[in-house]
Amino acid sequence: MTAGKNFIRSLNRNVAALLRLGMGKKSIGDFNTIQEAVNNLPADGGKICVLPGEHIANVVISDKRQIRITGCGEHSIVRPGPQQISTPVFLILNSQKIQIDQLTIVAFDGVGIEVADKRESKMFSDQITIKENTILAGIHAIYVHVQEDIGGDNNISISYNKIGMVDKAIGKAAIFSIADAVLIERNRIVVIAGPEGKDPDDPTDPNDPGNGDPFDPCFDRLKAYQLGFSINFQVFRFIRYILLYKPTGRSKKKYLTQGGIQIGGTSEKVSIRQNEIIGGKGNGITLGHVHEDDNQYLLKVKEKTLRYSPVYEIIIEENLIMQMGLSGISSLLSVERGESYVVVKDITIYRNTIKLCARQLPESAGENRNKSWAYGGVVLSDCSNGSIQENRIEDNGLILGAAICGIFVLHGEKLDFSANSIVNNGLPVVDEDVDVQRGNRGGIVVKSAFKAAGKNKLFGATRPSFDGVPAVKVHDNVVVQPHGFALYLMAFGPVSVVSNQFTSLGTDKTTPVSLLASAVFILNLGVSKDLLLLSFKNMGKAAPEDNKKKLSNQSAQKALIALQYLPNGKVMFSSNQTTLDMRSPLKNLGLSSQFIASLDDVAFNTNQSECAGLLAAEKKAITFDFVLVNTVLFGVTVRSNDNRFSDGVTLTLFSLASFGFMNTATGNQSTHCLITLGVKKAVNSNLVFDNTLCKDVKG
Repeated sequence: MTAGKNFIRSLNRNVAALLRLGMGKKSIGDFNTIQEAVNNLPADGGKICVLPGEHIANVVISDKRQIRITGCGEHSIVRPGPQQISTPVFLILNSQKIQIDQLTIVAFDGVGIEVADKRESKMFSDQITIKENTILAGIHAIYVHVQEDIGGDNNISISYNKIGMVDKAIGKAAIFSIADAVLIERNRIVVIAGPEGKDPDDPTDPNDPGNGDPFDPCFDRLKAYQLGFSINFQVFRFIRYILLYKPTGRSKKKYLTQGGIQIGGTSEKVSIRQNEIIGGKGNGITLGHVHEDDNQYLLKVKEKTLRYSPVYEIIIEENLIMQMGLSGISSLLSVERGESYVVVKDITIYRNTIKLCARQLPESAGENRNKSWAYGGVVLSDCSNGSIQENRIEDNGLILGAAICGIFVLHGEKLDFSANSIVNNGLPVVDEDVDVQRGNRGGIVVKSAFKAAGKNKLFGATRPSFDGVPAVKVHDNVVVQPHGFALYLMAFGPVSVVSNQFTSLGTDKTTPVSLLASAVFILNLGVSKDLLLLSFKNMGKAAPEDNKKKLSNQSAQKALIALQYLPNGKVMFSSNQTTLDMRSPLKNLGLSSQFIASLDDVAFNTNQSECAGLLAAEKKAITFDFVLVNTVLFGVTVRSNDNRFSDGVTLTLFSLASFGFMNTATGNQSTHCLITLGVKKAVNSNLVFDNTLCKDVKG
């Protein structure tokens, strides 16, 4: 101790302190505890080197600046004291420029590192770096919760850590963060499952001794800590699991701990990049959290009160997310007292791989308790300015009969789905005896998308204005949905669906909408300005006195102006390949493969639409599939040009049925007849392979 104090006094004021922490027996340093070294640092901080050995510590760094605590990797093990096994190993309070690196931190029953702010302090957390550590934890590996009502960036970096969450019921998210300007990068997060033998991918040796095993219910950890037993072997065993575990989907293990990463409400400017997230009963990445204060951030919708939890400017890119119990990325939260409504404003989800998730769904998932719930790859409750591009979302929800989505958005504005591979999410239904659960299922499902207006000043008043960004853009995706819609989209604004491959392997008979379409369903409630023109023309036929009376009414004036500022409902559906593949033992019955309707214009051009049915005799019974119409189009104006409608042996009466006040069908090729209805129509240069019924059909 005296040597340490003399060492500090001998430092020049312009040179930061360098303290070595030893164990006394195996290594000798300036101090024997980390807390002692922290307390003896000068005001301008310094560097503490933790030498090899097992260090007992529950370190508190409060109102400090410029401290780096570094170790020797796997050789510098820090674990909590015997009376504080559930207390954080490192607690950083209202401190700035703090770095913890190259340590092995063990908290089998608690939290590895916690960063928090006390309201009574004038200093707030800033520039906290946690990197290149190995952390084994029971509750959280890293927990960050700074003051939410203080503006400014916190600049927190969590990178290159190896994190193992011991699979116990007390376990929560491996990394939990409520802060602004957070980077979570290149961490490997694995839930370490117990040795029940239900996972053939388990890399541990079953013959390893279990003495001191955190999963052993008979092991008294408090007594072991008091007696000073070494945990070196368990640390080595778990590090090996973290590094070597590679899931293949064969595991039957049901996880107990949540796992993954969770970004709490009010967080801003969060980047989650190039992490590997494997295992847990929760989501790989969860957006939002349930506030501890019941009266904080409440949102009333009709007669229902929801907890409001917003997050802003989120970037999630190039992460590997596998074998999660719920979804890969999700902002849907539920608690016993009610639901939490998470609003995500400005999010980018780019080049992530999400596989083998949605494997441990709650029992209530099949009860259709709430139509707003979904599980699968990416699930967002409310999203504005959302870009989901170049992701691989494959083989999730491999549970027979489960309702699974590749991408699900409950409410959205300015959504962009581009160049994603969304394949085999859910299992196909090939037997009538399968209990098919009700719920949201599909490749890309958007329950509601709205084109919000900006504000411009016009004639001295503020009026809404619209830019050229569509409410929903779906481009260059490959979607193969084993059961249900490949694309389900309801919008109030312009929609662009271009150059996609949509495949559905069977109709979802649990939803009434499937009576209209099996593979693609688009309904746009945006209003054509030509409809307003038609209403004006009808007013011209009325008596002038009646029109003058109507226009003099202020409510009518406001309604008239509001109608003119409604978003349009234009739908561009072009250069897509859509297949309704019904070649299974089940009989498939439906109105159509594709149903696209709008109160504005529908452009259906240069598409290839196929209904692939199965006609076979099996066990003295004939198996067949019936689809009345390949494609149904409805709009104020409709154009279906240069398309190929292929029906094959599917029992189909018509290849196209379209209706519009102005309706054009030109240059199409089809297996069966084309029905085109409208006040004004142009139908020419179409080729029909089987025109048997065409002579009986007008239009």
